[in-house]
Amino acid sequence: MTVLFALLSLLGCRDDETPAPRLPDLPTAGCGSAAYDWLPPDSLGAVVELEEEEDWALSATNLDALLGLVDLDALAPSPYGARGARLRYTTQDKGVEVEATAMIAAPDPGPAGPLPTLLYLHPTTGMEDHCAPSGRDLLWTAVPLVLASRGYLVVAPDYLGQNGFGDEAETPHPYLAADPAAVATLDAVRAAWGAEDLPVLGDNERTQRLALFGASQGAHHALWAQRAASELLPEAELDAVVVSSPPGALDDMMRLGLESLRIGTAGSALILHQLNEWHGGLGDVRALLNPDFLPTFDESLYEDCPEAKVPDGVDAVTDVWDLAFVEETLSEGLADPWACMLEESSVGHPRIPPAPETPILYVYGDADEVSNPSLQAAEAALLCAQGYDVETLVCAGGGHTDTVLTSVPRQLDWLAARLAGEPLDEDQLCAEVAALDCAAAD
Repeated sequence: MTVLFALLSLLGCRDDETPAPRLPDLPTAGCGSAAYDWLPPDSLGAVVELEEEEDWALSATNLDALLGLVDLDALAPSPYGARGARLRYTTQDKGVEVEATAMIAAPDPGPAGPLPTLLYLHPTTGMEDHCAPSGRDLLWTAVPLVLASRGYLVVAPDYLGQNGFGDEAETPHPYLAADPAAVATLDAVRAAWGAEDLPVLGDNERTQRLALFGASQGAHHALWAQRAASELLPEAELDAVVVSSPPGALDDMMRLGLESLRIGTAGSALILHQLNEWHGGLGDVRALLNPDFLPTFDESLYEDCPEAKVPDGVDAVTDVWDLAFVEETLSEGLADPWACMLEESSVGHPRIPPAPETPILYVYGDADEVSNPSLQAAEAALLCAQGYDVETLVCAGGGHTDTVLTSVPRQLDWLAARLAGEPLDEDQLCAEVAALDCAAAD
């Protein structure tokens, strides 16, 4: 009788309630933005549409020919062919479920053994759906295929607000905003890992080993994704981060663009406008610009997939920005909410604590005309101060794009060493390094 009573008592105390969904322990956007709550990450990354693209099925020989067209000849010969597919998946934007698109690629046939996943984060391509790489021609999708041919399952998001196929994006692309940079990219990985039928895999197998590989805008995204991964994609075994030609601190980049005419003079206007849109329109960015520049500005936002250059017809800082705004900012500093938005999405901002257990290769050129080398050196030093193991590679005479391209063989060698479990060179960690010819063989 006593045993029966004890059993009934245990059954009566059993907790049959469904556990509350796990929410990320991350801050939401500040600077005066409207409050919102995170959706549970585990509820996202659902596959909406997944379809292999026949034109992305390339043999190793065809990939070698493609390498020449995208200035990556040094990677020939390709170890394997590759196959690619378009993916549409669910993610969140300020606590609202939305859909985003990506490309997935895998080696064909592939190496023996399970494939690590490489999250490839592309440079700036534009602000609109028609600038999404997955919706463009083979030259726009070449890099994920090339990376897949090295033995990786590659996930290449288009980014929030850039839908490469299907319904148009509901909101503008939040250019360089920290939260969507991390959230939407990591949900693409969750979708690729959770897809029941991933046609491009063939006989290969997925694992939850993950590396991040970003260039320019994508480098910014990779650094934020690494920082937030433990909360947004805790199942990932994050092994390494490779970034090339990152933008550096966004507020400092804007200040430099107000001091003298450079590519970032107009680029910062795009960044500030899109950040402001994402934060809910906390001010009027157009009122800060020279009215004569607005037609060119709107063309860059809504029609072009802009190049990294000083726009035609711009010969001075005040051809882009209002003179009074320039003078006031240079004398008194950038006011809020502008300063807050730029600072909050700069990697040095402490809103998400550092996660220094993942090693970083930080690559930049000492002649970068888009991302200032002094800002990049400062950001690498800041990551070191935050406890990261950072190896820095400085490309002598390297501009913004050619630094990315010429250093790719070195980037991939460093990444392969990390995935193979090779120890870091302690003498190279957070050390002052001399610039070298990144195109030269080791």
